[in-house]
Amino acid sequence: QAFFLSPLIRYALHPHMFHEWSFFPLQFVMTILGFGCCWMLVKHRQWVLALYLLGSIILPLSAGLLGFMTRFLMVSFPLAIVLGKAGESSAVDQTIRVVFVSLLTLMTLACAQKFGLGMA
Repeated sequence: QAFFLSPLIRYALHPHMFHEWSFFPLQFVMTILGFGCCWMLVKHRQWVLALYLLGSIILPLSAGLLGFMTRFLMVSFPLAIVLGKAGESSAVDQTIRVVFVSLLTLMTLACAQKFGLGMA
């Protein structure tokens, strides 16, 4: 049994861990985003949603791997709820759109060049 934060700590200490099947900076940022959204749910006293999101983060990290976090968090609906609530602000909405469209473009170009970036 691994301590669930050990993959994050390992990446923070040695950020050069890239594989052709996984783009670790994206996995790391997605995990931090998940923890931030979990904090927002706790702040608004949405205990059940926060617990569900926290479980969606802790269980995959407990395996000791960081490489699959985007897959687990993309389907976690509390994350989408928090991002949707944050999108009520015009500035945040535009930021989310720019980041997501930029990532979609990056992933599409990477796929066209046959470089996985976590889309295995």
